[in-house]
Amino acid sequence: MNIQQQYTDYYTASGEPEIVEVSKASYISIMGSGSPGTNIFYAKKKAIAAFTEAVSSSLADTDKAFTSNIVDSFVLNKIPESFL
Repeated sequence: MNIQQQYTDYYTASGEPEIVEVSKASYISIMGSGSPGTNIFYAKKKAIAAFTEAVSSSLADTDKAFTSNIVDSFVLNKIPESFL
């Protein structure tokens, strides 16, 4: 399965901010503090990519095989009141 092709609604964005509903999914997160553009930020992003590759490789010859070259980074300082 190609994740980007399978979940096109998730990987396309409108031109305006919006609240979207995302189907049930599993995510990996590395929590911490710091700023994008720092060595620590890129090290964490690299760790997520390596984990995704390891899982993808281990499932390659199964019915759960997938491909994904996406490593999303979300930096959130404060949830906007309009989203609460």
